[in-house]
Amino acid sequence: MQTVPLNESGSVTLDGSGNGTVRIGPANQFQTWVVSTISTVVSSNANEPVFKAYRGNTPDQSAFIDGTFTGSSDSTNVSLTLYPGMKITGVWKGGDPGATATMTLIGDNQVPG
Repeated sequence: MQTVPLNESGSVTLDGSGNGTVRIGPANQFQTWVVSTISTVVSSNANEPVFKAYRGNTPDQSAFIDGTFTGSSDSTNVSLTLYPGMKITGVWKGGDPGATATMTLIGDNQVPG
C-alpha cells in the first residue's frame, strides 16, 4: 500500500431554513481513508450554523462523531478509518439560506502501490 494525503470535500447549498447535508467517503474499491480532521466552512454566516458529523449515510444519534457550534469555520480532530462504500455525513442547521456549506476530510489515503 502507498499512502498519499487525503483532502476530500463535499458541498451543499443550505435550504430555506439554513439546513443542509453532505456525504463523503471513498468511492474507489482500492482506497482506504484514514481521517484525522473534519473541517467545515460556510460561504456566509449572518446566522451561525451548528454542524454535526455522523458515521454512515444517516444522521442517527447512535452514529454521532462530533460537532461544533461554529459550523461556518471550524474543525474537529477525529480518528476514523473509512473503507469503500463507507461515508461520513455532515449536517448543518440554522445557517444562512442559500449559503454554500463545505465539509473537508483530511488525513491519509491508502491506495495500492
